[in-house]
Amino acid sequence: MDWRTSYHDTCVELTILQTRERSLLAQAELARRTVYSGEMPSDMHHCHISLDKALINYDDVLVKLNDVRDAIGQLTECKQQMEQTIERFEGLEQKVVVMRDLRGMKLYEIADVLGYSYSRIRQIAQKTKGMAYRVDRKKGTMRQRIS
Repeated sequence: MDWRTSYHDTCVELTILQTRERSLLAQAELARRTVYSGEMPSDMHHCHISLDKALINYDDVLVKLNDVRDAIGQLTECKQQMEQTIERFEGLEQKVVVMRDLRGMKLYEIADVLGYSYSRIRQIAQKTKGMAYRVDRKKGTMRQRIS
């Protein structure tokens, strides 16, 4: 797997976990209301729930929420480490790949930032499009992977 796929997968997984966190926060709020009212908030017939069952439900949601938050923290740290390694890439081709594929920059923006003509950046972008690169983490460089 090349670094772009790995980084993209990490970002997608992080987004999914953040969505799950929001869902669990909503569940925790509903469970908290149930603890204090003794009634299910969505139930039309006002079914009474005992305090011990409501507390067990609330605790279960909080455990899941904490697990998701731990996973988000670990994945965020991993993403930051990947970004730090990627930022150390050297060479014009690598910089173009990072700016285009990682940051989502337009070619004319890359040309402005790097101080090259648009046509030169477009030429490099076409050359590197679809290429797989292997990251050398110790050196902070990347090179084309040979299949």
